Amino acid sequence: MLKVRITYSSKKELDKALKKLQKEFRVLSISKEYKGRGKSQYSNIYLDIENTDDVSEGRK
Repeated sequence: MLKVRITYSSKKELDKALKKLQKEFRVLSISKEYKGRGKSQYSNIYLDIENTDDVSEGRK
């Protein structure tokens, strides 16, 4: 399992990245959105993902 943080500035940018990740990885969980501190324009989400090759070969 891998843990990934995505930092983004627009929902469109996030959606595009998530679609690409979901093609290559099995997404186990997606956190809630965390707004940046102060006047930051960025937000973060956290993902738990698994390599689809590992899943199909029975590895964990």
